[in-house]
Amino acid sequence: MRALHLVFTLAWPVLAWAQVEDVSTDAEAASKAQLFIKEANALHAKVTEICTDPSATGLLYEAAEDAVKQLDEWPEHQNGQALASYHACRQSMVDVQSYAYTCAQGVYKGKTESYLQRRWTEDTVHCDEAIRASGLALKDSN
Repeated sequence: MRALHLVFTLAWPVLAWAQVEDVSTDAEAASKAQLFIKEANALHAKVTEICTDPSATGLLYEAAEDAVKQLDEWPEHQNGQALASYHACRQSMVDVQSYAYTCAQGVYKGKTESYLQRRWTEDTVHCDEAIRASGLALKDSN
């Protein structure tokens, strides 16, 4: 038991330091969110362009996979505090992924279409508001 206590005592400062190094500043988080929503908008536009083309199924699956890759780059646990304010930005990419998959499967119509459009609009608006609240948008315009 003492050996375990000693290992924990010696390892704790190293673990704590490593966690501090992973934490983003608010400005870094806002910048990451801004880049993320830019990518989401680009992918969303791509999907919109090809959604109704029956021969574009492969491209739609590629767009969905691109969204998945982007989501994999969004830190879930690291930088969590700083990025928590920008959850809607991450959710916007989830919306793009869902949009691409439903188009590829030919089910983007009716209630599904209405729901996904509503989610996209709400999430992008909330993301934009969070970025604007950070002051990053004002700094970039100068």
